[in-house]
Amino acid sequence: MGHPNVFIQFIYKKVFKMAKLTKVEPKDIDFLKELNDGSVVFTKYATIIVPDKYFEKNIAEFIGSSVSIFGLITINVYDTEIDDDDNLDKAPFSEFFFKFKSMILMQPSNIIETRNKDGEKEWKLVFNKGSAFIKNKNIVIDSTVASKMLDIVMLGYFPNVIPYEEIAKYWTDVNNFNGVGLSAMGQKIIEMIISELCRDPQNQARAFRHKLRDDPKTDKTKYKMINIRLLPKYNSFFSSLTSGDPRGNLISIIGRSRNGESQRESPVEQAIL
Repeated sequence: MGHPNVFIQFIYKKVFKMAKLTKVEPKDIDFLKELNDGSVVFTKYATIIVPDKYFEKNIAEFIGSSVSIFGLITINVYDTEIDDDDNLDKAPFSEFFFKFKSMILMQPSNIIETRNKDGEKEWKLVFNKGSAFIKNKNIVIDSTVASKMLDIVMLGYFPNVIPYEEIAKYWTDVNNFNGVGLSAMGQKIIEMIISELCRDPQNQARAFRHKLRDDPKTDKTKYKMINIRLLPKYNSFFSSLTSGDPRGNLISIIGRSRNGESQRESPVEQAIL
């Protein structure tokens, strides 16, 4: 159950960071304007891309012509006037990263179904000047948001904009903000999940923490958060065969065996062998 009577004031000038994590000063956020009715609107043309799976997993939701979405968003702000949505792909833009601990409700002027380079369905939210980025600054504190954060991590949707060592803190902040406190053991579990799902993009069989260990100068945002269903094929041959995608993982097993790659025995294997 949520807590519909508990609100916080959303202060947009304190939560923006650019895609490369250089802090954006309030004077640089010239594409948003706060109105007297409590909304925050765009003063420039902007777009937000949302994977269709966000809607499947309730990380985002269509509410009439509005969109409710968890507060990890990349915003493309266009530097020139856009006279037609078809010209979006040709126009220059600046990229901003929005990081917040709860859901926000947006009112785009147009919603376009599209596909990414891998053929996966996405939704392009288009915002004209005056479109509401946030319809109301009063944000509901809701314990169900914690489960959405869990889905973002488990499904591999977590953006690699936040440095590796800050992920656990952000996750904990989301839980605490929404009234979900964790024990010390719960905090350790969060850290373990992150350490396993963050992989080396050049070699996803290798955990990112090992890359950092071997090369401390590695950029801490250069990780790849994978779907938890992919994890068994990197850890245990037995676990791969009993996972949600045994056929795909079997191919991986054959390749790893031919290459002489080692595996980590699962607890089940240790118990029955």
